[in-house]
Amino acid sequence: MTIRIGLDIDGVITVEPKRFADLSQRLIELTADVRIVTSRSAQARQDTEQELETYGVKYSELFFLPAISQAQSLCPHTRLNWYEKYLWQKANYALTRNLSHFIDDDAAVERLFLTYAPQIAFVRYPDSLVWNELFQLVCAGRGEVSEPRTVGG
Repeated sequence: MTIRIGLDIDGVITVEPKRFADLSQRLIELTADVRIVTSRSAQARQDTEQELETYGVKYSELFFLPAISQAQSLCPHTRLNWYEKYLWQKANYALTRNLSHFIDDDAAVERLFLTYAPQIAFVRYPDSLVWNELFQLVCAGRGEVSEPRTVGG
C-alpha cells in the first residue's frame, strides 16, 4: 500500500521541523501523498505556507479545518461535544482523502481516529515507537507499508 499521510503542524512539525522536512521530502520523492492538516485559522494561510517553506516541508495539500461554528453542522455525531466535533474534522478529512497514516500529538484526536477512522494508522507523536519505525522505513527508501496499524502513545 502506498503511503498517503496526514501531518499536523503545531506540536508535530513545529517540534522537529528538520526531521519532518526530511520525511516529507523523502515521501514526495517516493511518490507518496503528503497532506498537512491544521486547526490554525485559514486567515493564517500565507504565514503558514511561509513557515512550512522555511522548514523545508513538502506537501501536496495544506488543509485548514473549517471554523468551529461550521464543525457543529458538519459533524453528524451528536454525542460529541463542540470541541470534539471540531477535531473530528481531522478524522473525516483523512477518511475522505483515503489517507493511510495520520500523525498528530493530541490525545483527543487519537480517540476520534480510533472511534471514527480505525482503518487509518494513527501515529501519536512523539509518544509512539511507530513514529521512529515509519521514519526509518521511509528514509531507507520504502514508500510502501504492508498494513496500516493503529497505535497510540
